[in-house]
Amino acid sequence: MPPAVSAEVIERWGNDCWLGMPGCTNHSDTTDHIVPHIAGGPTVPANLRRACKHCNSLRGDRTLNGYGALIHAVIGPPAGGKSTYVDMHRQPGAVVLDFDALAKAMMPGSDAEHVTVEWVRRMASGAWYGAYRHMVRVTEPVELWLVKTLPFTPRSPRLLDEWIALDYDITVCDRCR
Repeated sequence: MPPAVSAEVIERWGNDCWLGMPGCTNHSDTTDHIVPHIAGGPTVPANLRRACKHCNSLRGDRTLNGYGALIHAVIGPPAGGKSTYVDMHRQPGAVVLDFDALAKAMMPGSDAEHVTVEWVRRMASGAWYGAYRHMVRVTEPVELWLVKTLPFTPRSPRLLDEWIALDYDITVCDRCR
């Protein structure tokens, strides 16, 4: 980062960490691209903000809600109406990553409403998080829906707090309709 650009970013936006991810130190020692550099975000003051190393690293190149994709997260207990809520609110052409639908697709013909076979659930979990890592990097103007019961991973136990910091549109369903 050229020193003159860093100085202009600090002058325009201040030197506090703008991300506020879980565990934020608020001691800004890096400059973060709002639209990630890897996604074509320019290295100009209008696309840059100061961030602590922790938040900048935790965010990685995930898209912020509204800077490309519009990202919705729908969470809640099993059979809480998450999938129904998404079906009622998504726009045509939206991409939906629904854990339960993914798990059921791995066991075609099963009559069970929710998959209870543990090794199938583990496979579905791996597939969900693999797809999630790609979805949250989309910079095209598309609507994305993340549907999950518990938003955490061993690597990101506070994934919900990360989604809040990234300004994802979050809906909690417990029999939502």
